[in-house]
Amino acid sequence: RVFKSEMELLKLNSFTHPLVREEVIRQVEQQRKNATNGDSNSVELVIVETALPYEARLKDYCDDIWYVTASLEVRQERLMRTRNYSVEKIQDIFNKQLSEAAYKDFCAHVIENNTTKEDVLIQVVNILEN
Repeated sequence: RVFKSEMELLKLNSFTHPLVREEVIRQVEQQRKNATNGDSNSVELVIVETALPYEARLKDYCDDIWYVTASLEVRQERLMRTRNYSVEKIQDIFNKQLSEAAYKDFCAHVIENNTTKEDVLIQVVNILEN
């Protein structure tokens, strides 16, 4: 419903995004604090997933931003298979998203996710090692 109405989408985002963003920032800051204090429960890497990097203002609290992408055909096939979305619903979603170029401009690294999990893992390892 919200992907068919700009007003409905704005309304939904207006009350969900601030709360989600606040919780994500809290968790990221907690992990940083744990690492600073030498806590054995700390982690070296915190991953924040979002389809809306600008709206989430990732650059305010993330050290590095990566973009995981796949072709429109692959994304459509996956959404139809895993979520049982119709082609119309998928197009409504895609039409509301940033362009591929905008995502790439916003991010430091791009990972191509058109094939296997193993291929994605190789790309991740290469980025982390460089």
